[in-house]
Amino acid sequence: MLDSPPSDLQILPATAGDYRQVKSLSTGIYKGLDYLPVKFYHWLEESQRKMFVAKSNGKVVGFNSYLLVDGGITALLQAFRVAPWMRNCGIGGALLRFSYSSLRSKHPSVTRARATVTEYFPPSLITKYHLLHSKAVVSVVLPNNQLKDTIKLLGDRVKFVGERGQPAVLNTREVHGFIEKNPDTINGLFPKKLLLQGWVPFTIQKPNVDSLLSSNLLWLYSEPCEEKYEFIEICGTIKPIVNDTPIPAPLSNLDTVSQCSPPFPGFLSVANPVLPVPSADDTYFLNIDLFGTDPTLAKAHVLHQLSEAAQGLPSEGKTICFVIAEESLRIELTRFCEGLTPFYLHESQRVIELVL
Repeated sequence: MLDSPPSDLQILPATAGDYRQVKSLSTGIYKGLDYLPVKFYHWLEESQRKMFVAKSNGKVVGFNSYLLVDGGITALLQAFRVAPWMRNCGIGGALLRFSYSSLRSKHPSVTRARATVTEYFPPSLITKYHLLHSKAVVSVVLPNNQLKDTIKLLGDRVKFVGERGQPAVLNTREVHGFIEKNPDTINGLFPKKLLLQGWVPFTIQKPNVDSLLSSNLLWLYSEPCEEKYEFIEICGTIKPIVNDTPIPAPLSNLDTVSQCSPPFPGFLSVANPVLPVPSADDTYFLNIDLFGTDPTLAKAHVLHQLSEAAQGLPSEGKTICFVIAEESLRIELTRFCEGLTPFYLHESQRVIELVL
């Protein structure tokens, strides 16, 4: 095992001609669901993105990229890859150092680098970053020819959410209106103001939202209830009462029975169009990001997003669905998916940040 990178290591801007070798780095990553081959050519056209390849003996042995967001003050690190046969050889460290050097020299306004990682990310690298937030990942495999029955099964598990709680599709104007709502709504739905979509850690800012709106995503939103709630302590837990019935929702920072504003600032979900997996025939990928903490609304949004996605799927093959939500929803969403085939890959999505 080498203690330092190969002496002939070169780190160069990625070009279209590198595609085939970059794709080979994805073999086996995320059980064949690596997004890099799908994104590569599109990323080459993004003016705010830089892509790099590491080469040794004339072959691509590593890849990294960053995207400037937040008005140019943050760099999102994405698709960090090292060839399996060259891991633990210093390639990854060389790529990261090169990326940071590029940011400091070419983009001095950038003050921080941000990335999403899984629970398997090397602890030695985690310690160099600040952990901003962590979310739960629940994933299942859905045979396409059984989607109708699956949606019915899940529908039977969704309790009545009321007219205001029904997920409604947001158009571009409505999405902009939504992010301009009062700070309590934004803070309630987006811890640390993080808008995570497809494992990309944006913040809830207009330029970032504009970028997402160009990606043909499906935005669903449930309005918060406008009623005032009375709270009561049940078995040591403070819960709101509506029509004399306690709502089964955990609350915090409440230690007396009182009147106050609704505990839930609505609920939002965002999902990508169903994408084919390049390395697997008749296999598709769906990512559903949830924002909010109401378990009933979370289930309703998963059901609606899945119902919308099913309309564009062929009857053959299977769809791998990832649901990413606040950690407090993990147990409820896992129970919601009981009877479906789990897809064991990641349990957590972690957002890390480094001040440059």
